[in-house]
Amino acid sequence: MLKPTATILAVAIALCPVAIADQRSKPVTVSIAYDKALLETDSGARQVLALIKAKATQACTSYVPVLGGNHTDDKCVADIQTAAIAKIHDRQVREGLATADVFASKAVMILADSGQR
Repeated sequence: MLKPTATILAVAIALCPVAIADQRSKPVTVSIAYDKALLETDSGARQVLALIKAKATQACTSYVPVLGGNHTDDKCVADIQTAAIAKIHDRQVREGLATADVFASKAVMILADSGQR
């Protein structure tokens, strides 16, 4: 009994990267609705950042049958957060809207990081 179970477990572990990689190949699109006025205060900006993280995590989490549960692709989450923060910050700047330091500093870090690549 132990041998077949170990074999099945070994096969499942071997197939995990393939199953997870298959999920990564699918494009992910996320729509995030937020109140621009929230970005004027630190507390509001934190709410928007939390919303972005929640939406990104939801979009990048999928059921992986081989694992028998959900898997969250952390790189996918980070990429969506980066893109959303940069896009929202760019829109705030173009429209001349005030942006709290909490949010603006994240956008500056993203811009600085992209310059390093």
